Amino acid sequence: MLQDNDFFAMCICEHWCTNLNYNLVQLKGYVWASIYCRSVLIHGGVGIFLKQGIRYQKLELNSFCSEGNFEVSGVILKDYKIILLAIYRPPVGDK
Repeated sequence: MLQDNDFFAMCICEHWCTNLNYNLVQLKGYVWASIYCRSVLIHGGVGIFLKQGIRYQKLELNSFCSEGNFEVSGVILKDYKIILLAIYRPPVGDK
């Protein structure tokens, strides 16, 4: 789908990656711009892929994350004048 369309970004919820293996997930022509991986619970996590060449600034949002309750990653796209967030609220979260 990404190859057939001209998307500049893709947000992924529940990528199931860890900090040790997320770099093994690659999409041709795209880079991980921001990612939050769970460290205790399994599955979950959120991340943002951007088309290669897009200028961005990663937002440090880990302090807002509550594993299993609220997970977020984000970037600033200065050329587009927007902030892009990927947010996941697990259905069994309690907060």
